[in-house]
Order: sequence, then structure tokens, then C-alpha cells
Amino acid sequence: MEGCLGQELFSNHMFLTSLSSPNRQPFVLFGNHSTRENLNAGNFNFPSEGHLVRSTGPGGSFAKHMVAQCVSPKGPLACSRTYFFGATHVPYLGGDSKLPKKTEQILLSQIYAAVIEAVLAGIACYAKTSSLTKAKEVAEQTLGSGLDSFELIPFKAALRSKMTFHIHAVNNQGRIVPLDSEDSLSFVKTACMAVYDIPDLLGGNGCLGSVVFSESFLTSQILVKEKDGTVTTETSSVVLTAAVPRFCSWLVEDNEVKLSEKTQQAVRGDESFLGTYLTGGEGAYLYSSNLQSWPEEGNVHFFSSGLLFSHCRHGSIIISKDHMNSISFYDGDSTSTVAALLIDFKSSLLPHLPVHFHGSSNFLMIALFPKSKIYQAFYSEVFSLWKQQDNSGISLKVIQEDGLSVEQKRLHSSAQKLFSALSQPAGEKRSSLKLLSAKLPELDWFLQHFAISSISQEPVMRTHLPVLLQQAEINTTHRIESDKMDGVSPNHGQL
Repeated sequence: MEGCLGQELFSNHMFLTSLSSPNRQPFVLFGNHSTRENLNAGNFNFPSEGHLVRSTGPGGSFAKHMVAQCVSPKGPLACSRTYFFGATHVPYLGGDSKLPKKTEQILLSQIYAAVIEAVLAGIACYAKTSSLTKAKEVAEQTLGSGLDSFELIPFKAALRSKMTFHIHAVNNQGRIVPLDSEDSLSFVKTACMAVYDIPDLLGGNGCLGSVVFSESFLTSQILVKEKDGTVTTETSSVVLTAAVPRFCSWLVEDNEVKLSEKTQQAVRGDESFLGTYLTGGEGAYLYSSNLQSWPEEGNVHFFSSGLLFSHCRHGSIIISKDHMNSISFYDGDSTSTVAALLIDFKSSLLPHLPVHFHGSSNFLMIALFPKSKIYQAFYSEVFSLWKQQDNSGISLKVIQEDGLSVEQKRLHSSAQKLFSALSQPAGEKRSSLKLLSAKLPELDWFLQHFAISSISQEPVMRTHLPVLLQQAEINTTHRIESDKMDGVSPNHGQL
């Protein structure tokens, strides 16, 4: 299978094999075949047999993950992902059960989540400073913090010693060019982190393989002349390959498929720990406070004492009211507004959530789109019952817009944009740019910023900048000032 996928990539990207370095070639590697040696070989061979999902795991078992890289055949874009064969969480099945046993998939997915955070932090730092050294320092620190958050402290030293981080500038023909070249500011960059040859940290022998993540990004820099005559910079950046899913998993082994089926049966039984089944349907979206993950679309089933979110790849996610601190509901008192269930959950739920739903706060949002069957079913079968307090002490609280936190407003706005992008009139072609903008809310800001920075190298008066960027004032979340320069403009390439 590895050979088939790899051969398909190469047959469509032959342009790259003669022009690009090893880290600009597409590849797919399964399990323990994703070693440092193979990833850096520079000449990928894809035999038709030998490297299969079913044989590249520990001791010749099923692979626990795969590493893949996509490369634009005639352009600068490239990204790497690590995806998983098997669930990265254990569904909650009721009772005060012990913490789920950590599996290789859970361990690798936690390392991968920390790597994603590190790469994105490195990109943000580079956009501010244009310094690879500082970006690498920030990426390494973020990786360490991420490993700490997943309680991987005993393994941190071993993992960090196997880590590499780099940023490359790539011209429009897909060739890597020096970061410090005169025109590099206008080029697409690729930031990549790999943790190579991860040992079996759960007590087994051998190597599990490597975890890799990379993104292509573009920066924009506007020179700004302050009132005192000095020049500062306003910078912005956008990740161009963020539309490629960062997290993905498939249930491949029989025991995992059976566990998923057992979960479905357990909650549908007459004496389910989730109580009485109320209603369910497709088309719900699950959001988390994790800025690095997109919402997942799946089926949601409501019970008197909780809910089940079922996803075709991630399996079952069960949220009992026993795991909730509170649950609120917002619909803007309008049938054209996305209805949102806002769940503040206890930390005891974390082991039962896929790793990409672990965020900066213990918060999830389930979005129900207007006019959908599940939207209508929720109002008719769930809304009134959940407003009543049950044995858990949890009841649904209806809130208005001023009751939403900043984070909740951000997620609801994202869901509303997605609903708008997907709700095209009959016969009208869906806009890819509108859909992308819904999933990448920073894109609109960046395009405004980039339009100004690409026009001229001359500094812009501070008082003129808000007008040029079409807003009342510079958004502090996007504003980044570098050290002041005494009226001298650095080189600023143009596209």
C-alpha cells in the first residue's frame, strides 16, 4: 500500500525529482518505516510489497501511524502530516473507571499535537522577527511545554534530542533559496519539525517511527512612519496549507472496530448510563478551543444525561453530564443563526477526547445549522427537557450574545461563516474562496495587509494605516512591532 500511494505521488510529481532537494519530494511512509534514514534518503523507492499498514508496527503488527508529504508540482507549496491508524482516545463507557491505558496511537498523537503547536509558534515568531534562530528557540520551548501538558515529562529529554526544526524559503518554481537572500521576504516559506526514530516508550522494544509536521506560509511587512519620524514594521502572516487536515485517524484493527460497536450498543441499551435516548442525526459540527484544529462534522445523538458524537474516522466521543461543569445554549433568537451548545467540561473528560480536541481551556461547542433536521429535532425533542435540572445538577442555560466569552464568540463566528459558505442558493456554485475564508478567518486580514505591503517599499504614515487597512484601528492580535529603525527602510521584495 505504501508503494502504491508513493508511486501515485511520484507519477504526478516527476517535475520535482530532478529539481528539488529531498525535503521537497512527496512521500508516504508507514509506521516504523518512517525512520530518519528513510525520510532523509533523498531517493525514495516504493516497493510494491514489504511496507504495508499491517506489517510496519511494533513487532511486525499493524502500523500505528503514517507520515506523508504533499508537494505542489509546479509551485512553492508543500506540507507534511502525520495521520494515525487507530483511535487516539478511549470512549467513556460510564462509571468511575480507571484512566484509559495509553496506547502507541495516543502517545504518538500527543507528541504530534505538541509538534504542531511548536511549528505554528515558530511561524508566528519568524513572522515577527525574521529570525530563524529566535523561531527555533520558540519552537523548541513550545514543544517542551506541549510534552509537559500531556504528562510526557519522563520522555521529554529523549524526544527533544531527536527533534529537528527548520524554515526554508522557496521560489515560485519550487526551488529552495537562502532565507537571507534579498528577495526571500516575498517568497513562500515552509516550516517543518520532525521527531525522529521515536522509541517504544511504553515498554516495548524497537522504534515506532517518526512524527513530522510542516506548513507553507507567507509573511507580509508594512513599514510605518511614526509621529516622531522613526520607522516601525507591521507584520502579518498566513498559513497557506492550513486547509490540509492536520489530524486524521482510521480504525483498522478488529478490536478497535469492535470497541466502537460496543460503545454504540452501550449507549443505546435500556439501562444506558446516558439515560433515555431522545433524538439524533447528521450534520452537527464539533468545535474545540484548540486553535490548530478545524471543526469535525459528524452525527450527534442526544440522551437525557448526555450526548454521543459519532465520527466516521475518529470513532465515538461520549460526553456525559457527569463530565460537564455547565452547558449553555445560544441561537441569537433567530432562525438564521447557528445554534450552539457550549459545553464547559471537567478535566476528567480529556482522556476520552481525541487529542486535537484538547485546547487551552476545557471547552467544546456543538454547532447545529439552521434548517437542518438535527437543528429542528433538537428544539422539539431536547431543548425543553435539558432545561430541567436532572440528577447531575446540570441544566441547559440559554444565554444572549453579551453572555458569550471572547473565545465563544470566535468559534460561533467561525461556525456562522461556515454555514453561510455552505448555504448557497440552489444552482449556484459554491465559492471555494468563501469556504476557505470561513475556515481561515485570518485570511481576509492578511489579504488586506498583503495588498498594501506589495505596492511599495515606502513607509506609510501611522495615521493613514487604519484607512488603508479598512478598519478603525490596528487589531492588536495582528499588530507586531519590531525594533525602531531610524528612517531607513530594509529591503522589501514584491510579488
